[in-house]
Amino acid sequence: MSRKGENIYKRKDGRWEGRFIVERKEGGKARYQSVYGKTYLETKEKLHSSKMKQQEKEMAGNLFCTAEDSFSNILLEWLSTVKPHLKESSYCRYFNQINKNIIPYFNEKSISEIDTASMQQYISMITTDKNLQQKALSPKTMHDILSIIRRVFDYAEIREFSLKCNFQSLYIPSPKNKQTVFSEQEQKLLISYLTASNQPSDMGILLTLFTGLRIGELCALKWNKIDLKNGFLSVEESMQRIQNYSNESPYKTRIIVTNPKSLSSIRTIPLPEFILSSLKPLCKQGNAFLLTGSSEKFMEPRTLQYKFKKILCDLNIRVLNFHALRHTFATRCVEAGFDVKSLSEILGHASVNVTLNRYVHPSDEIKLQNMKKLEHLFNSNKMVNR
Repeated sequence: MSRKGENIYKRKDGRWEGRFIVERKEGGKARYQSVYGKTYLETKEKLHSSKMKQQEKEMAGNLFCTAEDSFSNILLEWLSTVKPHLKESSYCRYFNQINKNIIPYFNEKSISEIDTASMQQYISMITTDKNLQQKALSPKTMHDILSIIRRVFDYAEIREFSLKCNFQSLYIPSPKNKQTVFSEQEQKLLISYLTASNQPSDMGILLTLFTGLRIGELCALKWNKIDLKNGFLSVEESMQRIQNYSNESPYKTRIIVTNPKSLSSIRTIPLPEFILSSLKPLCKQGNAFLLTGSSEKFMEPRTLQYKFKKILCDLNIRVLNFHALRHTFATRCVEAGFDVKSLSEILGHASVNVTLNRYVHPSDEIKLQNMKKLEHLFNSNKMVNR
C-alpha cells in the first residue's frame, strides 16, 4: 500500500518502488517511470530527484516548488543540492539524521506551519528518552540535527517561503559531556600491556595514546606515511564504514578510505623517541597498513574497537570507547604544560577552543594543585597583619 498521495509502494521483493508521470499521451493516458530503493526514504529521495529532472526538462530549469510543499520535501530537495559538495560519509550522516530524527517527527507538515513553539517542542522531545529512539540523543547528535534544520530553513528563506520559526528564540539544552579520560593508573596499565605485545594492532593503540589519532586515521595509516628516520608521521587519510545505497551490492555497508575529517586534520605529527623505538621492530616497507603489516588486508574501526574493549576487560580497566585515548592524550598534554596551539595542531583542530572545551578534562588532583597556587596570597596577607 502506498503512502497517501505519494505513489510509493513496498514491493513483494522487499524493495520500495516510486512512480511518477513523465508524459501524458493523447486522450490523457499517463506514462509512468519508476525508481527503486531499499528504504522508503531512499525511494522518496530518488523520486523527488527524478521529478526535479523532469521539471527541468519541461520548465527550462525551474526547480521551484510551491509554498505548500511539505517540510520533508524541502529537506530532500536541500539534500540533493548540497550532495555534490559533501563527502560521501557526510552525505550518509545527513541522510540518516533526516531519516531517523527529523522526517518522522514532522511527517508531511508544511514548512510554513512549523513555528517557534512547535520547534521548541520537537527539541524538548528529542533531548529526552521519550523520542522515537527511546533514548536521549548525545549533545553532538543534537547539534548535527539542528545544524541540518537551520540550513534547510535558510534554504527555504532564499526560496522565499513564508517562515514562522525564530531560531534565536529557541532554548537548546547543552548537557555536560561525561568525562571520558583514563586515569593515570589505568594509562600505566595500558602502556605496560601494549609495550610488552608484539602485535601491530597493539602498537597502533599505543601510538594513539601518545598522538591522539582518531580511530579512522589509525586504521588508514600506512608505513609509508611514517618517517622513522626524521621522527614524524603524516595523517592524510581516514577509514570508515558507511551505508551502501547501491542496488547492485548485496551488502548494507562498505568500507571507504577518504580524506580526514577536515583540512586541518591533514597534518604532520612529530614522534617522541620512545615511540620510534617501539615502532622500528615492526616496520614494513611500502604501503602496508600499520595495524596489519599487510598491504592487502586492513583492520576496520569496528574490529579495532572490539579488540580494544577486550584488552580493557582483560586488564580490568573501565570500558571506554576508543576515542577516550584521544581525550586522554589531550588532557595529559595540558597537564604536562603543552603549548595549547601546538597541541591543537597535533590533534588536527581548526581552533584551540575545540581543544580546550571538548578534549581537555583536568582531574580533581590537578584542580587541587592549581588551587594550592593561591596559598601564597593567603600566607602573605597573614604576614602583613602581624
